[in-house]
Amino acid sequence: MKNSNKILHYLLQKKDWVKASELSTYLSISQRQVRKYISTINDKEQIIISSSQGYKVNKKKYDAFVYKQKHIPTEQEKRHEYIIQKLITHPQGYNIFDFSDELYVSETTIKKDIHIIKSFIQKYKLVIARNKNIIQLLGNEECMRKLIYSFISDYSFNTQFFQEGFHLFEIQYDYNEIQLKLKEAMKHEPPLSSRQMK
Repeated sequence: MKNSNKILHYLLQKKDWVKASELSTYLSISQRQVRKYISTINDKEQIIISSSQGYKVNKKKYDAFVYKQKHIPTEQEKRHEYIIQKLITHPQGYNIFDFSDELYVSETTIKKDIHIIKSFIQKYKLVIARNKNIIQLLGNEECMRKLIYSFISDYSFNTQFFQEGFHLFEIQYDYNEIQLKLKEAMKHEPPLSSRQMK
């Protein structure tokens, strides 16, 4: 086990703050090396917090980090996310050849992806229709809203995917703020049936 993993493991077993000297003794390394390992662990996310009392794991950030490591999306899953989100934002439909060009895969691959997506969206009572080369997502507003909410309520709303994966948006947006506003709006949105009755 690497020293960085040993530090995380040790801190996770402790409820109280742990001094650098204690970690130094446990790993048989200098306190300077301890600080270096912790700095490496915190390179992208501050999983270990420090204070005058020592070190402690930020459990919330650690759990999120572990989740992300276990749920790294495959290229196929990224394509599925992209296709679904394009269909949501293009109610008039989307050309299958455009999917192929934008995702750098064959038309056959896109057809296979669509087949899998059809099964996935059944639980939302939505369907995918094809008219020649145009793929369209069909269903009532409430079901569509549930599908959208499923994307923004968990890790599948991947901001990095939007910004870097396929450059879906060219302008820089505050995605976290958008996500929070969408969640809040949908939380208070009355059911479609009650709005229709008004």
